[in-house]
Amino acid sequence: MNFNLKNVGLAALGVTAVAATGYGIYRAFKKEESPATKSPAAEVKPAATNGTVQEVQDRVSKSSASNTSDQAHAYAEFVKLHTSARREIPFDSAWENGTGYFDHACKMVELAPGETARSEDTHGRPILLVGVRGGTIVVFKRYSEAANLLLCSNSPKRTLVDLEIKSPVSYEDMTKVANYVLSNEEKKTA
Repeated sequence: MNFNLKNVGLAALGVTAVAATGYGIYRAFKKEESPATKSPAAEVKPAATNGTVQEVQDRVSKSSASNTSDQAHAYAEFVKLHTSARREIPFDSAWENGTGYFDHACKMVELAPGETARSEDTHGRPILLVGVRGGTIVVFKRYSEAANLLLCSNSPKRTLVDLEIKSPVSYEDMTKVANYVLSNEEKKTA
């Protein structure tokens, strides 16, 4: 057998990622935590399979720093839009789908295109509702821990939607939302 040190190192990283994922899932179910309060440890992804161990570690480190920065910027934009929303809608547990997402709010909350509203779920997670043609986009803080700034979204499942964003929500996505809201406000005043 021909063992290559690079392959052994990558295999060790893969086993570590699988073990961390399994342990995160085990802890989450053992504590019977709500999906909104679960640690993101269950979302660990395996490392890339090319390059030296050091190159892989460097790429993961740079990617994490970049993602953290993007999340912080996206969250700052989210907070601006959330606090500037003139309308507050009381949280309705019927919006929930059972996994910590709010799929049902896309159909249940009716807002004019570009209109925003804010809400907060029972875990204290802020929710931004944005009216679009074809329904409502829901942007929300995925986890209730203060330090975790990951934003996710739900969108209507119609082809008529004139604004699309995906989870996890990036700074670019939040900028698109802000521009969409602004352009619709300008149309109303023109």
